Order: sequence, then structure tokens, then C-alpha cells
Amino acid sequence: MNSAEQEPQKLINESARQSWNEHLQSNEVPQAVVFDVTNVCDSPGCAHCYINAVKHGNLENGFGNFMDINTAQVWSDTLASNPKGRPEQIWISGGEPTLHKDLGLILKFLKEKQFYTALITNGEKFEDKEFGKRLASEGNLDEVAVTIRGDGILHDLFMLPADNPIWAGVSKDGSYKEQIDFVKSKSNSVEHFEKTMEGIMNLSEVPKLKIALNIDMQAAGDMEKIVRKIKKRGGRVDNIYLQAQQETGRAKAQPGRLPNLWRKPTVDMVGEYMNQSERLLKEGSVKEIVFYRSSSSRNS
Repeated sequence: MNSAEQEPQKLINESARQSWNEHLQSNEVPQAVVFDVTNVCDSPGCAHCYINAVKHGNLENGFGNFMDINTAQVWSDTLASNPKGRPEQIWISGGEPTLHKDLGLILKFLKEKQFYTALITNGEKFEDKEFGKRLASEGNLDEVAVTIRGDGILHDLFMLPADNPIWAGVSKDGSYKEQIDFVKSKSNSVEHFEKTMEGIMNLSEVPKLKIALNIDMQAAGDMEKIVRKIKKRGGRVDNIYLQAQQETGRAKAQPGRLPNLWRKPTVDMVGEYMNQSERLLKEGSVKEIVFYRSSSSRNS
């Protein structure tokens, strides 16, 4: 390989090392680092998403990006070798990371550096049982965190884009329950929910793989329903990551368009979350429930 061919590798190495060093000058080594491996998604319209994702299968104009293998390997090396320390976990996100054709290889690089590897996903790709078995059988994936927006119809509704006409009819002054009842009356779609549930069932068959749910506090009232449905179908849930979903991405570009179910959780929501969390933990349906305070969702 001549010197000209080596130059891109050198530039990537230097860029990664410089960026990480600059971060550590004013920050502690974080417990976890997120790799956004693509901006491509099979459900790219979610109004709250912080990434303006590109529709899978419609990648015109070159806007669909995937982290290349060389970059993934360089960053794995960089994060593992800094003298100030290293993160314990790498969370793979996107877009929808399961659409990356080399996801298995990226996980392999990370596991070779002894990182704890976790995947943030909508879970729909795992509807293909063979895909999940193949990915998990390589032994490089420790955890899958599946994003669920709510029980059944509510999950699909929360994935509607901000410009969907359903939102225009929601009373901005109505209570959270009134708003949810209204949007539920406008749709009966559970297509995405059922794909995600089937994915969780297939993942549940993989030994030693930790299965978690990402649930927004606005849907916390559905936690028990969702967990019980999963268990009734023969699946399992180890952890729940709960977060306050807030307006980011597309929603910020349309102020006032979305109802308050996208904004700061009410006291009633928090109370319901606490009650359901206590019951789920007490009965042993889940091992741990973690509340993340974040300005953006940990969704895929």
C-alpha cells in the first residue's frame, strides 16, 4: 500500500484521537458512548426524533449515511486506549442500526476491545428470527434495548410525523387522557407494535442476551400492560429505561403543532410511573427500572 492510500487511515485516526482528547479536557470519561451508525430508518417520520432520518429503501440524493467499518474500528481503538480511562459501554444507535449491513462486524470490533455492547432499536428487524439468531450467536452483543411508545395503537400513533393531520385536531387545552383518547379514536393501526412485539419474542429465545425496553414517561401508564403482554406471549423483559420525552428534531420546527403529550410530564404521569414501577419490581416482572433525565429520546 503506497503513502497516498495510507493517508485516509491516518487522517481518521488523528481526527478521532483529537476529538476524544478535546472532549476529555473538560469532561470525565463517560460510562457509556453512543455510536450513531446510520441516519437511515425504516420508520423515519417520528416527530420527536433528534435525527432527520432518511427512509430505508429511498436513499436518493446521497443523504443516507452509514458508518464505515474503518471508522468504527478506529473509534473502537481510540476509546479503548486513552490513558485517562475508557467508557464501559458502547450503545449502538441511529437511525435504525439494524439496517447497517455490517452491524455484526462493528460489534465484533467493540467486543474485541472488551466493551459492553448494547443496541438501541425499534425491534422490528428482529421479526426475522434468523437475523436475531445470527447476530446474537456471534457473541458480540450483550443487550438489546427496544423502544416502545405505548401499548398497541398508542405505539403506532407516537410514530406519526408532526405534520400528520391527526395532531391538528387535538385540543391543546385538553388533559393528557383526553388527548390520548382523541388520537386513539383516529386510528386503529398496530402494525409497528406487532412487529416490535414479535421481535422481542424472538430475542427472548437468545440465552444470556439482556432485553430492555425504552419507554417514554408519557407512556408510563402502559408499562404494566406491555410487560404482561410480553410475558403472556412467552417473552421476557430484564430492564426498563424510562425517560421524559420532549420536543426535539422536527417537532421544534413546528412549535405549537403537537399536543402536550410531547412535553413535560405531569404530576399524574410521574405518580403513575412510580406506582407501576413499584409493582413490576416487587413481583419480579423486571429486574431494574432506570429513569433517564434527557432532552432527547434514546429512541431508534
